[in-house]
Amino acid sequence: MKTKNTLFFFLFLFLTVRAFSDVSIMAENARDYRNAIDELILDFIQTESPPNLDKALRLQAYENNMLSLARLDPASARNMPNLLLANEVRLRDLRNLPGELIVARAREAGVRVLEPNFNGLEFRYKKGLIFKREKTFRPSVMNTEYPRKGDWLGHYGYALQALRQGDYEEAAQHFEFAAVVSKSKSGTVRKVWEYENLVSAAWAHLLNGSIRESRRVLGKSNSLVVQGPPSQRARYLESVLTERAHPSLDMALRNSLASR
Repeated sequence: MKTKNTLFFFLFLFLTVRAFSDVSIMAENARDYRNAIDELILDFIQTESPPNLDKALRLQAYENNMLSLARLDPASARNMPNLLLANEVRLRDLRNLPGELIVARAREAGVRVLEPNFNGLEFRYKKGLIFKREKTFRPSVMNTEYPRKGDWLGHYGYALQALRQGDYEEAAQHFEFAAVVSKSKSGTVRKVWEYENLVSAAWAHLLNGSIRESRRVLGKSNSLVVQGPPSQRARYLESVLTERAHPSLDMALRNSLASR
């Protein structure tokens, strides 16, 4: 009986040590995985160049290792982070990879950075040179029909569709076109429409791998006098591009930003 109890004790001890070891290995892989993503994003921001294939394969290797550990010991899966390549990234082109990782991290932290802050708003603009009259419009839904020149609502709907399809260059172009209300020399009254479309264009440029264009368009949006609440998605993008967390970002958003 004593021998049997001793065997049970050593078996329990062995399983406990093994489980702890698997959890520790998972935590180590998760840490290295985060560091690899941070490095990829920061290199992209600083060099304005897309990552090479080796960096993408390195992330894939970390994800494969963590999946293997989770299969061997399901308890260790509790320490496994969201696998961004497997679950969030389209990876149609390596130049899209850093932006898609940034967007995925922001979404995990609670901000959907690709969604404009319209919330059912009705937009007002003034039309006419001598006898000005006020007109209103609401944002359109996404559409696949190529818009006519000057059709700002058509450009907006087309940009949404292009963004959804992962055609980021096309989306960026049409969000910028949508920001110009062609029937009004002064644009919308509160400038929220123009601002949000420019922020969307800046995000689309980032997703397309163009840091310079993203900075240009974000700067253009910041030049507007906007009568509306602060934009978290704009502040997050500014934090990404400047590598400095905006003071207004909460802890979850700050922690989602890449750091060395």
